[in-house]
Amino acid sequence: MGTLRFFVLLLSVLFLNLFLPGNARSFSSAEGGFTVWMPGRPTLERIDHKSLVGNVKENTFTLKTKTEEFDVSFTELPGVATTFESNKALLTKAKDGFLKDSGAKELGFDKIPFEGKEGRELSFQIASTDTQGKARFFLIDNILYAVVGSTTNGQKGMALIDRFLNSFKLLPH
Repeated sequence: MGTLRFFVLLLSVLFLNLFLPGNARSFSSAEGGFTVWMPGRPTLERIDHKSLVGNVKENTFTLKTKTEEFDVSFTELPGVATTFESNKALLTKAKDGFLKDSGAKELGFDKIPFEGKEGRELSFQIASTDTQGKARFFLIDNILYAVVGSTTNGQKGMALIDRFLNSFKLLPH
């Protein structure tokens, strides 16, 4: 009977480590209107870009661990940008910009549903650093969301990236 109690205790500890705070944290941005799981507290970087269609405000939350990087950005696009470009075109431009800035190679770019809307999921690889990852892009009203996770830790790291991506939710208005 002692062996059975040991295994029950061991399974309980493993379960708690996987699903309780300390190993998992919910991060929310009231300004960005979202919540997401991250394994720690991210830092914020704000950048204002001047463009032909007006001021573009980009806010990026980043958390880096030894083998993973987690990023969530929300970019406020000028109304005229969403008037003259289709959602598909804007999401494709976001993907192209990410690939160029990161030096990543596109492995796939697929449609995904998100809260009644359509988004895109990019699978990518950066060969020079043995990094793989995924990015999800969503356009909600005039806000472009980019949720990006990358890892150098193979399938174990990709499981964390999937957990991160799947946890992204918009806050109720």
